[in-house]
Amino acid sequence: MQKKTIQNMKYELVEILDTKQENMQRQFDLELARVKSKYEDAIVKVDEASQSLQELFKEKVRNIKEKSALFFAKVEMKLKETNDEVLQVSTIFRQWQETLQGPTKKYES
Repeated sequence: MQKKTIQNMKYELVEILDTKQENMQRQFDLELARVKSKYEDAIVKVDEASQSLQELFKEKVRNIKEKSALFFAKVEMKLKETNDEVLQVSTIFRQWQETLQGPTKKYES
């Protein structure tokens, strides 16, 4: 009889351990599922933020290109205006020089 009781206790102990293991496995699976869900949510948020940053970067680069192009166009126009003014002053100076030297000395210098 004592053997049966010990045998029954062994089976009960094994059953208790199996139940405990199943409960622990269920808890582990639930926790793992929760962590996976959070990880996937985080990846989605990072992808969205990355996409947003890429769009923002492209917009900033486009604005910089536009401003640079406008700046260099203005610089080029200003250089052309300055060049035209220098040519006008040069022409006026040559004409003034010719009036001082006279027509015979025009080609000597």
